[in-house]
Amino acid sequence: MPIVTEPAKILVIDDQEALRVTYRDFLEDLGYVVFDAASGRHGLELAAREQPELILLDLYMPELDGLATLEVLRKTAPDIPVIVISGTDDIRDVVEALRRGATDYLTKPILSLDVLSHAVSSGIERGRLKSLQQSYQQSLEQEVEKRTHELEDACRQLNASHATLDALFQAVPLAIIELDHHQQVKLWNRGAQQLFGLSAAEIIGAPCPFLTQFDSELCHRILHEPLRNFELNYTDHRNKARILSLSNARNAEKMSGQAGLILIFEDITERMRLRKESERASRLASLGQLSAGVAHEINNPNGLIMLNLQTLRDLLHDALAELAHLSPEVRIGGLPLNRARQLAPQLATEMEDSARRIREIVEDLKDFAYRDGHEKTQDFDLNISIAKALRLAHTTIRKATDHFSQSLATRLPPITGNPHRMEQVIVNLLVNACQALPNRAAKLSLHSRWNPQARCVEIRVMDEGCGISPENLPYITDPFFTTRREAGGTGLGLSVSARIVREHGGKLEFHSEPGQGTTILLQLPASRSK
Repeated sequence: MPIVTEPAKILVIDDQEALRVTYRDFLEDLGYVVFDAASGRHGLELAAREQPELILLDLYMPELDGLATLEVLRKTAPDIPVIVISGTDDIRDVVEALRRGATDYLTKPILSLDVLSHAVSSGIERGRLKSLQQSYQQSLEQEVEKRTHELEDACRQLNASHATLDALFQAVPLAIIELDHHQQVKLWNRGAQQLFGLSAAEIIGAPCPFLTQFDSELCHRILHEPLRNFELNYTDHRNKARILSLSNARNAEKMSGQAGLILIFEDITERMRLRKESERASRLASLGQLSAGVAHEINNPNGLIMLNLQTLRDLLHDALAELAHLSPEVRIGGLPLNRARQLAPQLATEMEDSARRIREIVEDLKDFAYRDGHEKTQDFDLNISIAKALRLAHTTIRKATDHFSQSLATRLPPITGNPHRMEQVIVNLLVNACQALPNRAAKLSLHSRWNPQARCVEIRVMDEGCGISPENLPYITDPFFTTRREAGGTGLGLSVSARIVREHGGKLEFHSEPGQGTTILLQLPASRSK
């Protein structure tokens, strides 16, 4: 017999009291807790209240028979094993009882109580196993549900992380490309699309397109050597020259085990341009300090030359005149006296002109090197500055061309700055344009207008001159850069003009082609009080 660790409750439902007493006494001797009911209705009440682990049910009872009671039990207590006890030889009743959910059956009279003991212990064991199975199943279902929730949370987190990484991958201002071991594109972000002009839909699965621009040696380095911030020149899909910084890394493909390649490109064209401008500005600052020193060292002796030159010319004139009275045949400096008297004023004039030219160059140097931090600024009408500049440059323009035209916009908004400095800029631009004209038939024009989109006042100076070569165009505002050095150009006029324009918050742009003339665009922001 099985050892019962916990006393099992057994309900006996039978209308015969003698059998109930026999079953109860026997089962209690085996250690079970037994309840008994004389009718099906009473048995259902006890089953609901006591929750037995096994029910012994007689099939034939008055009022509510065993089959009816069994049918109710299967609905109210489906997990309790029921052993039906049949006192009839009609096997159909037994079959019907089993069909309705009975777990076992015994026939009356029970000749051996050991049979009853075995049936009871087996029924209780099956019930407990079933209960344990259900408990395990319920626990398993709960664990599965818990794991499912955890997996769903993990999937949501993974999807969120994937979405975040994808957003970062797309938003990062770098061109990021992944190639497989066949050098075909696997990943392609928006940075790559902007740099190379191809969408991901167009390029995924295709060979990497930009490698065709590079020679075989450079391609080998890109594909097979570790690179970090490697600079290379590239012509983009708009046919613009770019400077790219490249870093790469190997990436083993999980499926094939073969190594792919991740390429990270950064467009450093603008950074390199700013670096060059910074280096250029540093050189200009040093040059400005040098120019200030040179201007100071030249100005003092040149001032003395100009101061003494007039006196020396008067002395020479009087001395030569006196000498002509005393010794008209004498030779001075190897020249006849009359020739010396004719040449001396010319030499003095040339010396004075040269000294004045030196003074002008020194003034340009000082203007380039210094800025008066105490200059007064005011709101002024640029058209008035243009009119004054035209009067100052009138003679130069008249000598250079027969075809000068001007068009000044009415009611320009005021700009803030120094009107005299701006007159200097406009005169410099006009003089440079005049110097570029090949003959008097070439045209020169000046226009002013208000640009509402940029909120700035614009001046355009257009000439039909010789133009500026592409290699010289980036340097025309550099100090001391000039293409007219043999004609006396110092290369300071445009440099000073560009600096004055920058100090006024404006821009000076040059558009030119050799033989096609030049257009100069000057833009100045409108006054904040506008």
